[in-house]
Amino acid sequence: MPKTQLTAQQERLQDDLRGVIDGEVRCDDVAIRLYSTDASLFECPPLGVVFPRNKNDVAATVRYASENGVSIHPRGAGTGHTGACLGHGLILDFTKYMRRVLQVTENSVITQPGATLERINRQLLQQQRRIGADSGFTPATAIGSVLAVDGAGSHWLSQGFPYQAVRKLQAVLSNGEIVTLERGTVIAENTSFAGQITQELANFLALPSAVKAIADQRSQAEGTPYRQGYRVCNAVLLDGQIDLTPLLIGSEGTLALITQAEIETSVAPNTSGMVFLMFDSLDKAMHAVPLIRVHHPAACELIDRRRLTLLRDWDSRLKSAIPYDSEAVLAVEFEGDDPLSVGDRMQDLINELRFDRQLCYTARVVFQPQEVSLYRDFTARSHLAAYRMRHSVSSVLRLEDAAVPIEQLSSHILAVQNLFKRYELAPSFFGHVGHGQIGVQPVLDFSDENALSRMYHLLSEYYDEVFRVNGSISSEQAFGWIRSSYLPAQFAKYYYIYEQVKRLFDPQGLFHPGKIVARNDLPPFRFRSSVMLHQEHRQNQETTSQDRTNVSDVSPTFNNNEGRLQRQLEVQLKWDSSSIAETTMRCNGCGRCRSREPQTRMCPVFRWDLNEESAPRAKANLVRGILDGKCGLGVLTSEQSRAVADYCVHCHICRLECPTEVNIPKIAFQTKCAFTAAHGLPLSDNFFSHLDQVLKWLALISCPVNWTITNRWTRWLYEKLLGISQARKLPKLAKISYLSRAGWYKRLSKPSRRRDRKVALFVDIYANHFETRIADAAVKVLEHNGIDVYVPGRQQPSGMFSFSCGRRDRAERISRKNISLLADIVRQGYQIITLEPTSAICLRDEYGYLYNDSDALLVAANTCDVMTYLHKMHLDGKLQLNFSPIHTTVGYHAPCRSLVLAKMHLSEQTPAEQLLHLIPGLTVRRLEHGCCGMAGSFGILARTFRRSLRMGMPLFSALRAPSIMIGASECNLCKMQMEQGCNKCTLHPIILMAHAYGFLPDIAQVLASARIR
Repeated sequence: MPKTQLTAQQERLQDDLRGVIDGEVRCDDVAIRLYSTDASLFECPPLGVVFPRNKNDVAATVRYASENGVSIHPRGAGTGHTGACLGHGLILDFTKYMRRVLQVTENSVITQPGATLERINRQLLQQQRRIGADSGFTPATAIGSVLAVDGAGSHWLSQGFPYQAVRKLQAVLSNGEIVTLERGTVIAENTSFAGQITQELANFLALPSAVKAIADQRSQAEGTPYRQGYRVCNAVLLDGQIDLTPLLIGSEGTLALITQAEIETSVAPNTSGMVFLMFDSLDKAMHAVPLIRVHHPAACELIDRRRLTLLRDWDSRLKSAIPYDSEAVLAVEFEGDDPLSVGDRMQDLINELRFDRQLCYTARVVFQPQEVSLYRDFTARSHLAAYRMRHSVSSVLRLEDAAVPIEQLSSHILAVQNLFKRYELAPSFFGHVGHGQIGVQPVLDFSDENALSRMYHLLSEYYDEVFRVNGSISSEQAFGWIRSSYLPAQFAKYYYIYEQVKRLFDPQGLFHPGKIVARNDLPPFRFRSSVMLHQEHRQNQETTSQDRTNVSDVSPTFNNNEGRLQRQLEVQLKWDSSSIAETTMRCNGCGRCRSREPQTRMCPVFRWDLNEESAPRAKANLVRGILDGKCGLGVLTSEQSRAVADYCVHCHICRLECPTEVNIPKIAFQTKCAFTAAHGLPLSDNFFSHLDQVLKWLALISCPVNWTITNRWTRWLYEKLLGISQARKLPKLAKISYLSRAGWYKRLSKPSRRRDRKVALFVDIYANHFETRIADAAVKVLEHNGIDVYVPGRQQPSGMFSFSCGRRDRAERISRKNISLLADIVRQGYQIITLEPTSAICLRDEYGYLYNDSDALLVAANTCDVMTYLHKMHLDGKLQLNFSPIHTTVGYHAPCRSLVLAKMHLSEQTPAEQLLHLIPGLTVRRLEHGCCGMAGSFGILARTFRRSLRMGMPLFSALRAPSIMIGASECNLCKMQMEQGCNKCTLHPIILMAHAYGFLPDIAQVLASARIR
């Protein structure tokens, strides 16, 4: 195995820190790569990454860094757009271990910095409380980042800044001293470092020039959402003493590292409502903002026409929500305790703007809790919608954080539009316009060689325009690396105070050097790989158009010592660098894949393991580093790289929520294939990749095999040899496979002569070798509805196990045989029907990783699962509805891949669920409690069996409800997991449909026993 080459400094750092902290220290190339980027356009490889477990680890790391002159860079979710969490020194990731909510009191919460704001508020909601001040991308944003930035979030109008709610802080200073600060109190011990800072700062701020400067800061800060950097005016108490707490909040980790905070909570409103005001021009919308402020809304968001179009494409639920002729929409939120008063306020606003002022041409009121949740998600997605634009670099430049006086909004937007016209760019506008925050997002195509210089010129002129109207360049996001150089112009009258504050708190300049207080002696950040790859991609395309030789679109530079491994991968892996580069470039690091919101299923693995390596974006960051040559080729075949790829279980659910629809399973597959090509597969993975061949022979001795499944000694042997957990309930092997039986019947094994209404049934491993009645039920249901069914005898299994473990050679053989067979069948007029969504995903998407020819595209375009096919028949009015009643209650679990196939949100009903509702007497309860945790072999292997059960525990708890008799799911692996976690029978929906049609009479006994139990 190729070893990570560490520098002497990294080796010494790793060895020293591991001896003094309880947490983890990593300096390997994989960790460095994953923490080199955030959601900005820049990247900066750190020296190492530290994962502290407690405050003592933080203090020990700071002391070590101080002794060795290493800079410190605290990091939360890494979702900022200004390079705020990047640096050349040590990254401290608080989200892995220091993420606990320590205590919830009657009116406050004590939390560690790594806990997400969304999770804290979800826990507080049980007591009808909340942390009202929000900042950044709240589903992924850590509370430490919220306090470090202290930005004016979407609810600034009603909740103000986060610093106003902070009672106590526990922090580590630059010498490693741990201090506890209480709001409104002064540190009296002059012997401590904190006491010395307090005394020296008090003396400095007592100077007449400083007093005047503080008065200037106070006048600018009062009543505005402008971020101040260091809130000196709030740190000076009435008697001239210094309270350090407001200085640390909003300092972006440049003065101290917050390790614990006590935050005051507020009462959550009983009623929330939203008004969506539609305008036929952006100018009218801006003129309406001052009028809206008079009605005291909780929030007011702008969404322009470009984003509305992208949002409709992203989420089908929104297609009918907003009229297509809207040039701009203002989403205005109201909160209160009395529903009537909230409703009256909303109606008063509509009357004024629509009828009295005639500014908006229509409005929509959203009052029901489910609708409010939907439209909140709608406005949240609007900030990410521009990432979905095609033919542009994935990380587009965002100028989303400037704030101007609301009276200047209209003229400011007009000036910005004229500025963009000079640069021949079309801006997209959004933001929290209720308090003057306006976001501008130009789409810069970085394949243009002049794009970078144009970006810098545009940025400078845009900030000049903000200053012209007495605005601020930052209101919500961190100043970070890109904006700090503009702060002397923003805070010209008191910037020298910031420099003095920084010197007192951090004499060595170790905490986030170059942030807020800019420095010119630091190495510059580089543009991230996606930018540079995009430029190289364009240049190589031009080369290819001029010279028709075989030139790769993006060719990574490999070390000469790795030439043998490179040739091996070229032969065995068949790396298509242009295809994988195009996929990785789409990832912008926005952090949407780190969301753990209950209304999404984004990456079930990350929900269980809150580690950057398990986040979907980690796969893209890693492979992008290989492509641009910043990581050696040996990293691709290292154990660390394989571990990152193994966190992907190919559920494809991340593609639903990702703004740019990055195909993470494709990236993970390529990474796994690289490791397999260099090292081979363990016996357990080899067994599963050849499972279909093994089962053909085992079917000859099915009775002894089924006996071994229930015998504890043979199960012990299975675990030791094949890695199959002894505790996993395994299905019994059928005596005769379904495909063998189907070959005996001419009506199934011979193609039909009909020209319409005929399908080819694709039968995968589970329905073929284990529960063959699923295929029987599908055939009976289809034929009952007048559809001819053809079961091709030469079909191979889908090969999903080969894809998930990275066995490329076998995946190629299986997919090529199936593509050749099924493409010919499609040309004969057949629709390919699978029995479970996993097979459909494999035929539609996974095969495309290997082949992109006309046959593969033809198969992909004509494949769906059986429940989707029947649901389409129902919508067309062709489905027979002569169902007999089934009097029972079924708990239905929607598989991740079913949601992906239908491209639907969790709140929508899947085709299978809608079909079950057609059966009389059948009560269907949707069990929307996340992923079941099975994830293919992940839930079967002993090394991950317990993890899979923990992932599925919320689902099991819901299924155990006494009112639910049986479970239902169209994914057979989900069925296995549901029966593992709950002693209730789980059936495929097609079986329930067949029984309701009068087929499969033995199911009646299963239902009867479920009622008795």
